[in-house]
Amino acid sequence: MGQSSSKYVHSSNDYELVIKCSKELEYILENEFGATGRGLHEKISSANAPFSAELIKQMRYLATIRNKLIHERGFDAIPDRANFIMKFEKSAQELESIVKSRQGHGNTNCCIMNNWVATDDITPVLYRNTPSASTTVSAGELSLHNVLKNFQQAQVPTLFYSGWFDATARSALQGYCNLPNKSKVIIGPWNHGGLQFFDIDQNKSQITEFDHFTPVLEFLHHHFESNSQTTPCEQEPLVASDNALYKGVEYFMLGENRWHHSDIWPAYFNRQSWYLSMETSGTPMLTNTLSHVCGGQVTISVNGQKSIGGNSRWHATIRIRDPIMYTHWEECHHITFTSMPVDAPLKIAGTPVVTLYLSSSDTDADLFVYLVAVAPKTK
Repeated sequence: MGQSSSKYVHSSNDYELVIKCSKELEYILENEFGATGRGLHEKISSANAPFSAELIKQMRYLATIRNKLIHERGFDAIPDRANFIMKFEKSAQELESIVKSRQGHGNTNCCIMNNWVATDDITPVLYRNTPSASTTVSAGELSLHNVLKNFQQAQVPTLFYSGWFDATARSALQGYCNLPNKSKVIIGPWNHGGLQFFDIDQNKSQITEFDHFTPVLEFLHHHFESNSQTTPCEQEPLVASDNALYKGVEYFMLGENRWHHSDIWPAYFNRQSWYLSMETSGTPMLTNTLSHVCGGQVTISVNGQKSIGGNSRWHATIRIRDPIMYTHWEECHHITFTSMPVDAPLKIAGTPVVTLYLSSSDTDADLFVYLVAVAPKTK
């Protein structure tokens, strides 16, 4: 940075004050932000930095006073000397703050570059016991379950932030169940990165306008501030609750399109069981009455992946800006077990658990099971 601004405050001559202050800002803009040009106005415009509108306004004011004092006849004194000095000192301090933050960012990048990045080293296979190409470390050894007991003993406050269309939703809830005392979960109706809000009733998505930053800051504020119990909150929680800002599960109910809060997960203990059944016609069915189950079997020939098309939850983890859309449910010809229409609206809040017994001609197969709400078909 250049010289300290405090020495200019007591300059007796307005001309001397304006010139020295302008030179100070020009020096900073040139050396720290790569600015070019003849005067302060041009250097402000050419600086390589996303300055705030208020900072630009302050510096433009200073540059205008400088130009008038030098070039305009009859303009020989600063209209408001105290205001000029205040704007200069504020501008210089803000520029210095930006420079320091940039230096910190650079140091962080250097640290990251020197770290071992596991995703670059582990070979892209599905087996958790497969070692990497260059070390003896396997994907399973990198799993957090290896240090779970240490986390539980340390009582580390943890915020799990995910979405129903993010690949981390189940892991977030599982993490909370393992660390329930000081942890919080936020699960919204969005994909990875929280960009796309998906409406399951209309099967379409739109860019979300949700404020993702404030809930995270409130959680950190509570756990980092020593007097957090008495510090007023900056915002209301998503759901009215005494501890919702820093504890529990805040989840968005799809279809109902409302936020809910629960101190436990699953949020409800009303467990509903459904059973796979083969009707006499050979049609796979779901029934909630065990005595109605009919035995049988169904066979499917798998020739590679059967994609459901569009931009599914799994694709949306990578293609975060593409609209979420499921386009080929019917064309996939999956094995589908369908229940009778429900008699009343049914809310499902929890993690579906499926127990299957199957035989496969393949030595290793991936099986995906979807729980899908089917809209009533009309003529």
